[in-house]
Amino acid sequence: MPGFYQWVSTREGPDVAFSFGAPSPIKPLLEDLWSGKRLRHAPASFNIHIPPPFVGRLTDDFTILNHHFLLTVPRVVEVVRACGVDNIETVPCLVTVGEELSKAAQYVLVVIRDIVFCVDRAKSQLELDSEDPRVIDSIETLAIDDSRLNGNLLFRLGESPRIVIAHESVMQAVIKAGITGVRFAPVDGSVDLPAPVDQVGGAWPEFVFEYLERQQQQS
Repeated sequence: MPGFYQWVSTREGPDVAFSFGAPSPIKPLLEDLWSGKRLRHAPASFNIHIPPPFVGRLTDDFTILNHHFLLTVPRVVEVVRACGVDNIETVPCLVTVGEELSKAAQYVLVVIRDIVFCVDRAKSQLELDSEDPRVIDSIETLAIDDSRLNGNLLFRLGESPRIVIAHESVMQAVIKAGITGVRFAPVDGSVDLPAPVDQVGGAWPEFVFEYLERQQQQS
C-alpha cells in the first residue's frame, strides 16, 4: 500500500542560498496560507531579495527555515500537478540573491488549499497543552492516520500547518524529475520530526550566530 511522507525543504550544501524565516513580503500572507484560504491581499506578483550572508546558488525548492514547499520554481508545481494534485494555487515571485542581478530566478509562492487534521496520536510522540490535552504544543515524532485522508495527495497538516505531507506517488515523481532542494521523511512515527536546523544540514552555519548577534545588538 502506498505511503505518505513529509516534504522537507532542505539546503543541500554550504553554497546554497536560504532564508532565515519567512521573507518580509510573505509574512502578511502566512495566516491565509496556514488556513488553506485564497490569499486575500496577495499582489499579482512580488519580489524577494536574499541579502548576505544567506546568499548562494538557487535550488528548485527554495529553503525557508521552519517552512516547507512554500517557494519553488514553476517546474516543481508542474511535476506535482502531473501526479493529479489539483489543490495548488500560485503567485509569481522574482527571487534575487545578493547584489548580482544575474543571480535572480522566477519562483512561485505555493498556496496549498487542503488542510487535513490526521495526526495519529497513539503512534506519534506529542507535547500536549497542560491545561487542554486536546491541544498539541509540539510534535516530536509524527505518524498520520491514513483513514482520514479522503484521497488527498498533497496537503498541509491541520494540527501544524507548516508541515506538508505528500503521497508516495508525488514523492517519486519529484525525485524522478531531479527536483533540488527537497527531501522526504517518513510519517509513520519512526523518526524525529525534522527541525529547522535539519533544513541546513543538521548544524548551524557559523554566520547564523553572527547574524543573530548583530540583530540582537540592533534591537
